Amino acid sequence: MQPLTLCKFCHGKNIEIEDDHTATRSGSFSNGIVFSAEPHSIGEKVTVEIRAAGGNWSGAIRYGFTNKPPGTIPSDQLPPFAMPNLSSQPGYWAKGLHSRHNEKGNILSYYVTKDREVYSFVNNENISTDKLSPTDIDVSKPVWVLLDVYGTTTSIALRGEASLGQDGAPAEILSRGPEAMEAFKQAATNGTKPIFRTRLMLVGQDRVGKTSLKRSLTGQGYNSGEVSTDGIDTMDACEINIQNATGWKVQEGEEQETSKNTVDDSSSLQDSYTQALALNIAKVLWNKKKRAQEEKVEGSSPVIQQQEDSSHSKEDSKDDVWITSETDSSSDNAGDKQQQAEAEAEQLEDLAKSLDEETFNLVTSQVERLLKDAEDGKTDLLAEKETEQDDSKKIVLSIWDFAGQSVYYTTHQVFLSSRAVYIIVFNLTHELDAPAQTQIRRGDDTVEYAESEFTNLDFMDFWMRSIHAYTAENRSNALDNTMLSPPIFVVGTHRASLSSDPVEQARMVEEKFLRIRQNLLGKPYLPHIIPSFYAVENNIDEGDDEQVTKLRKHVEEVASKEPYMGEHIPLRWLRFQQKVADLVSQGINYMSLDNMSEVASSVGISSEAGLQTMLQFYHDLGIIIYYGGPGASDSSLRNTVILRPQWLVDIFRRVITIKDIDDKWSLLLDAWTKLDEYGILQDQLLDHMWHDVIDQKEVLVGLMEKFDLLCERQTPSELPGADEPSQGVSGERSYYVPSRLRECPDQEDLMAETNASVAFYITFNGFLPDGLFHRILTRAVRWSQEQGGREPRLFFRQARFFLNDEHDALLEMAPARLARIKVMVLSVDIYDAEDQRTDAAKQEQANQEACAKVRHFLDSTLADLRQLCMKRVRYQLVVACPCNRRCVPHGKQACLEDGCLHFLSLEECLSKKVAMCESRRIRTNVFQKWFPSGKPAIPAPLPVKVSTIETIKEEDVPSWVRVAAKLLNSGTENADWLSLAYRLGYKNAKIQKLTEDEPNPALCILLDWFQTSGNTALSVEMLLSYLEQMKRDDVIEVIEKGQDVNKAPPTVFISYNWGIQEDVTNLRDYLERTGFPCWMDIGQMGGGDQLYNKIYEGIHNAKVRRPGLCFICLHVNEDIFWNLHACMWPNRRGEYQLLDP
Repeated sequence: MQPLTLCKFCHGKNIEIEDDHTATRSGSFSNGIVFSAEPHSIGEKVTVEIRAAGGNWSGAIRYGFTNKPPGTIPSDQLPPFAMPNLSSQPGYWAKGLHSRHNEKGNILSYYVTKDREVYSFVNNENISTDKLSPTDIDVSKPVWVLLDVYGTTTSIALRGEASLGQDGAPAEILSRGPEAMEAFKQAATNGTKPIFRTRLMLVGQDRVGKTSLKRSLTGQGYNSGEVSTDGIDTMDACEINIQNATGWKVQEGEEQETSKNTVDDSSSLQDSYTQALALNIAKVLWNKKKRAQEEKVEGSSPVIQQQEDSSHSKEDSKDDVWITSETDSSSDNAGDKQQQAEAEAEQLEDLAKSLDEETFNLVTSQVERLLKDAEDGKTDLLAEKETEQDDSKKIVLSIWDFAGQSVYYTTHQVFLSSRAVYIIVFNLTHELDAPAQTQIRRGDDTVEYAESEFTNLDFMDFWMRSIHAYTAENRSNALDNTMLSPPIFVVGTHRASLSSDPVEQARMVEEKFLRIRQNLLGKPYLPHIIPSFYAVENNIDEGDDEQVTKLRKHVEEVASKEPYMGEHIPLRWLRFQQKVADLVSQGINYMSLDNMSEVASSVGISSEAGLQTMLQFYHDLGIIIYYGGPGASDSSLRNTVILRPQWLVDIFRRVITIKDIDDKWSLLLDAWTKLDEYGILQDQLLDHMWHDVIDQKEVLVGLMEKFDLLCERQTPSELPGADEPSQGVSGERSYYVPSRLRECPDQEDLMAETNASVAFYITFNGFLPDGLFHRILTRAVRWSQEQGGREPRLFFRQARFFLNDEHDALLEMAPARLARIKVMVLSVDIYDAEDQRTDAAKQEQANQEACAKVRHFLDSTLADLRQLCMKRVRYQLVVACPCNRRCVPHGKQACLEDGCLHFLSLEECLSKKVAMCESRRIRTNVFQKWFPSGKPAIPAPLPVKVSTIETIKEEDVPSWVRVAAKLLNSGTENADWLSLAYRLGYKNAKIQKLTEDEPNPALCILLDWFQTSGNTALSVEMLLSYLEQMKRDDVIEVIEKGQDVNKAPPTVFISYNWGIQEDVTNLRDYLERTGFPCWMDIGQMGGGDQLYNKIYEGIHNAKVRRPGLCFICLHVNEDIFWNLHACMWPNRRGEYQLLDP
């Protein structure tokens, strides 16, 4: 429902109307009356957001209705107050909102029924019910909304009826479209509660003082014997109050045991839910009784009917509970009142049936107590409370302490969240540009360290890039907000160890901070960084370090301003959270999606959209781990919900942590040695590691495989090296664990029996963590084994694996600072029976089909990983430039050192005869020989001809773009050009830069979008998708009509398996000879984002929009065919067009 608009010609003299929906009062506390511009329908909610509140005035907004059209009283004659000046007159009714509800962001909603009853709600919780007299409002006549922006309320905005599920809903829910929004709205019908909760993530190197900082922040004191954290410690949660600077105390004892993994105490959630539910029920029943007494109706008293007959079932007793009969058969409205009473009774019956027995009994007893107190005069259920404990300023922090050992970095990516505040911790006594010391092995009494390739400053850069890459951004609606969420604090520890002289100590601290700030310049994560850095000392005998105190206050301030703070969460969802807490307390650490659906149904969440929306939201809060949803391509991830994240960390670390060899059980020494030397984990050793969870072994192995932390190893018929340990028990399963691999001892041996190769690279824009390479490596091993080849040769950052009978492939990760992977397709030696190399092996290079096969695998793997876990990571396929450019470090021409290589885009080399390297021209024929040539796909027409110069030329802009821009410029709030810009991902600083002093901001945004997004058909589809979410059908129609002009002819899109490429090529040639143009990728494109843009255009052109179009899938097995959907883009309605082969 669209929001009402405010009357602009009739309002109080202190009121300013903005954007048709917002009224702001300035000056004194009065003269703030406003009206709706159009009549309001009886029975529909008026929804008002309190946008600003405060000051020294008394009272708050007055709200109500009137039969008098705006303008009946001219603006200059409007009284200063709605109450009593207007409310005392016939045709007006108004009521004041209690000051305790007058909080910024609160949602006031109210409506009037045909029976002249006004129901009022704050955040969907009923606060009052009022009976109007016949002289107040005549509901048979048109009714306008009356509001008085009075007292401490200084600004309000009219919203749609579902405002709490639109403007107040989490961003993740908004992004899922109308279905998710409807599910959220449905869940909120029983009430909502604003939630102030986040995670505080402590990250950094090993032994820099993260755990000690956590103890300092939470007032636990310094512990000199603190043990280094293993994995991630999520045990602590605390509550802070930003209003009076109290809190930061870790929950203890039984309370902590229950709440440590759910943030909120289970019992407090139960109390919150049952109390709110009981109070609402009691109010309804008591109001009905009072109404019956006033109308002198004979009927039963609205008390809860107890179960007297033990033969009745529990459901029978629930049918009878909370039912009253109090209608007046002599009244003119007896029929209507009877229907209303029956409807209310039916609603209460349905609610009773939806509760489990424990909650049912709790609610029943509380309703009985409330009604008895009302009967005895101890409380007035219809009166608003004068005082109530203010929880709105409290924030619950779940503190996550991440282990600093690099071996854990692979698992950390699973738990990084945008709904968190991060603190990167470093040791001030360590030289920032010196090589870092990293832990490589630990025992009970000793820890072994080695010098890292990273400097201490590099490790800080790594964490900042990881947070930026692995978290989806949240953004504020304010144009002046240039910060990215999540925020990152930088904290140095061991300040006192720098110097005993305070002046020298301060100088050394500032020198460290200056070096860090210099390193931040130009980095993509810079907008995440909080400008103020902190130098703390955790080793203090008594009291708090001054810098720790300041850090607490700053964390409170930043956390309170995060865009997700204060989001309204349905009470049903809070009930679900309490259920999860109960399950965890029973030792249940994970559940299937089907079982989770049953839990959700027990609290009233029955729809698939409602379940998915709720699970994804609680995943973001860190209460559960769930990587499912409609877009998930993996069935195991879709169907598994982890209820306790700490448990998953504990399971992971048993496999990936390097133990001291002396601690290993002697009977399994061979298995431990094989794991340490070759990264091969045998099943018997895994049974030993997981002896206490052995009944859950298969699920755990599946989870580790889905996170690419290990992959099953096919049993080889013969081991490639005689010096390797024996296989062990015959037929026993074993696994590769990439994080446990050692460096290759002999590089020449790794490249042995190779006579020619092709090399290209994947660059990652400055960020390639070991964890990402491990995931690529794990998937490459699975893929190679599926080809039927022999056992791969795996080492730290290197792997050689079988491709086909004539080829191997080699992946090699460069030093981390270079952020690239070298890919080699190797033509291998082939020997005959006399042990002589055959002529067939004497190739000049690897053949084209083998190169294309590897490129296609890497592209699909990276696209899947980016979608799954690292949306901000960018990659490109490139080749080393063969020009003679002189390198700066060595002064050599054509220098081949790793750090001196420079590259050309593989896409450009395969599509052009000459590529550019600065001002040098490079012939590309040598690179084009590596991949099959083929007829290029028919390109989709460019949506917009965009000028390459800064000034936009009028002749470059199609008429449909100008019309669309005009419509967007005149749009209402949340449906205008600014809303579209936010949805397209534009930051406030970029919006200001593009639109400053521009008379046509929508046109600037549209043209920049087409230019920066590649100016492809995909650009238009994404634009249409967001416009559909905004319900701008008028703009959609303009764009679609404009795109229909000069549309490319339909094509046949062919998807196929690489193993049958030759047959598919013949099919394509036949179809094209018969007049059907085809799209088929056979290697003419270089990969990366460009490849998937072109695949999209091929699918887009082959969409079944008119007769004669076709989509052909040719695959050698069913599994490959059904996995195809992971590589396809849906249209803006989320529909996949996939036909059976």
